[in-house]
Amino acid sequence: MSDKYAAIAAERGHFPVRLMCAALGVSVRGFYDAQTRAPRARVAKNERLSVTVRAMFRKYRNRYGAPRVHRELRASGISEARRHSSLDYVSPVQYEQDRFAHSARAA
Repeated sequence: MSDKYAAIAAERGHFPVRLMCAALGVSVRGFYDAQTRAPRARVAKNERLSVTVRAMFRKYRNRYGAPRVHRELRASGISEARRHSSLDYVSPVQYEQDRFAHSARAA
């Protein structure tokens, strides 16, 4: 669902749908159609990959940055990681989740 449709859905109880659609430049029909559509396959895959990145980051105690997480994903055979052949996906996912690698403390 687009950001505009999500905003309309969130404010639906406070403002008329028709007014919000006009203000945001979308059709009323498009808004209602978007409510019944299933999420795109790409969105679902990205969500699964996001959950996997989060789990992997925790598994390695916040020590792995995007390059190492990406390598681990590919090595474990995650199909989404193969499609994203570069760090262009893993790095932003970690950034969105505030997941940054920390070096181990000196004893």
